Amino acid sequence: MAVFFYCQKLNIVGLDFIAENRLAIVLIIVGVLVICGAIWKRGLHLNFGVCTDKERHKKKRRSQNWESRKTESGYIDRSFVFSGVQEKWDVKNFKGGEINSVFGGIELDLSEAKLAEGVHHLELNVVFGGIVIYVPIDWNIEILKTQAFGAFEDNRLKSDLEIDENRKLIIEANAVFGGGEIKCK
Repeated sequence: MAVFFYCQKLNIVGLDFIAENRLAIVLIIVGVLVICGAIWKRGLHLNFGVCTDKERHKKKRRSQNWESRKTESGYIDRSFVFSGVQEKWDVKNFKGGEINSVFGGIELDLSEAKLAEGVHHLELNVVFGGIVIYVPIDWNIEILKTQAFGAFEDNRLKSDLEIDENRKLIIEANAVFGGGEIKCK
């Protein structure tokens, strides 16, 4: 820091701009560090391809066992930053979960899945991204929305099929500069 102030006294070209805007520059650097810290803290850096050998081994093990784990638990837990995915789930006991999308897109096909008995919650958090979920037409779905410059819509066709009242999915959709929709195939 002392070198910066000493160089400023020597009138080195280019430091005048930095000196005049040092508060703005410091705030930008702090903001970038906070965002990067949050990304690495949650382990989302794996989506950027940066990982150690130990993390690579864990990731490989997770991908090998993914099919059996997803069908056993029935819960979804996905986070995407600057990326996206298309997934098809045909589990027989879907129980909800959480999906986070920041600057990404997700297309989740649950059209062949079966909703487990009881009330289940699916939390969707979208920031500058989008989520499309395909569900069977006879699912009992309630949507709770929190939107700021975004939208989340239920675009399913109306049907005369009987809805099972013993099975319900509550979707808590939070959209900021992003959105999503529910569709039927």
